[in-house]
Amino acid sequence: MALKLIGANELCNDGMTLYIPNGQKRKPISSGKYEQILELRLDPALAIDAAAWYAHKNLTKLKDSTGIDAFKLPPDQQIKVAYALHHEGSKGGVLFMTGKLKSLQKDKALRKLGGQLKPGKQYTDMQRIEAAEEYAKDFEGDYAEAYYYWLINHMDAHILVKNFMCNHEGFEEKSAFDVLEPLLGFKIRRKPPKAPVKKPSHGKAGKTPSPQSAKPAPPASSTAPVKSAPVTAGKPPAPSITGKETGEIAAMVCVGGDERWHNPLAACAIRIGGYHDSITNPKHARLKSSFGPNRTEIKKGKVVPRWHHGIDLQAAKGTEAFAVVNGVVEIRHAKKNDKGYGNCLTIKASMNDLPERDRKYLMDQGVDEKDYVHFFYGHLSEFLVEPAKGKVLAVEAGQLIGKTGDTGNAKGMVGVGFTGEKKDAGHLHFEVYVQDKKGGKKRVDPLPLIKNCK
Repeated sequence: MALKLIGANELCNDGMTLYIPNGQKRKPISSGKYEQILELRLDPALAIDAAAWYAHKNLTKLKDSTGIDAFKLPPDQQIKVAYALHHEGSKGGVLFMTGKLKSLQKDKALRKLGGQLKPGKQYTDMQRIEAAEEYAKDFEGDYAEAYYYWLINHMDAHILVKNFMCNHEGFEEKSAFDVLEPLLGFKIRRKPPKAPVKKPSHGKAGKTPSPQSAKPAPPASSTAPVKSAPVTAGKPPAPSITGKETGEIAAMVCVGGDERWHNPLAACAIRIGGYHDSITNPKHARLKSSFGPNRTEIKKGKVVPRWHHGIDLQAAKGTEAFAVVNGVVEIRHAKKNDKGYGNCLTIKASMNDLPERDRKYLMDQGVDEKDYVHFFYGHLSEFLVEPAKGKVLAVEAGQLIGKTGDTGNAKGMVGVGFTGEKKDAGHLHFEVYVQDKKGGKKRVDPLPLIKNCK
């Protein structure tokens, strides 16, 4: 297809430059043709074909350079080896599969691990180093051992062949640990198991006590950012797999790859300012900023209740907004004369991206454990993350994603105060919802999810 586009018989690349070979000379293609060729990536059939070719190329190189023959494995296991080679790159994949990565200099291994735990320009080198040091504590400070575990466990969480099969009846997913360890020639050190939660008992002496359910662990701190992993998005979460000796991952696949919560603002308080009764009746003003049929409108000459589908958190224009969970981002820029929520950002996550207590709350509200949950931010002044066209962008809990503002129908609401003036009504509109098969939204009160909201 690319050759037909440019009218050539051969096309080569040098890094990010595509060129037509002409003897000893190179003729770079035009930027316009370059963009046309890149657009071919969005063709599903070509994308699948290219991915298969790329996997075959890497497996062939591995066999030719090391003698490790992954082609002897079934196709569903070959792809796990191919992913490891893809993740590590052409040279790094060979180092990984031959075990030479274990002899990597300590400083380099530390930075390699830290780069995966804290990806993105928003983190400093020191933050990555600290994350790697903390993670490697379970591996006696061996960063290379920790990296082997991290990557293979990441594969078990995200590279699930079953999700890409039209008919997977009778298919049993094999753990990446079980696939890769025989090829590597050594066992991957596992994280030590967590100490079991002791269950209190109240039985009488001489009798077997009846165990009681342990209390759910409290939600994660709302202040510390946590690691994220590359995203496999598209289908609802499917049961995950475990190795014969591993059991390394949770029972469902996460969109964002972790179970953490971070409040949307550093300090959360329900908006009171900006209403006509903000001073005379602050309780009523607070109610109007809360979730539910707390507002009114006039229909056919009558005053009727109107639902407020989220909550309004007080925030002066320019206040930093954070990702509440690990997930993938969608944004919508404000349109001219926008009378809605203006600049909007939504984070999509699976139920398994949430702490246990928050999952239970949502299920009590009628959310199915297999649903995707959407976290909506309205009236933003700017986005600090933005997916490229045709790309999926992952964010992690605690990551700075934007700044609050007065776009849409919040025009002029820029400050925080308690008068009836519009300028004192600065806020973030925050919603939580799931979508049904027809695209409808089932909204849930977000307030119980936010920790220490005033």
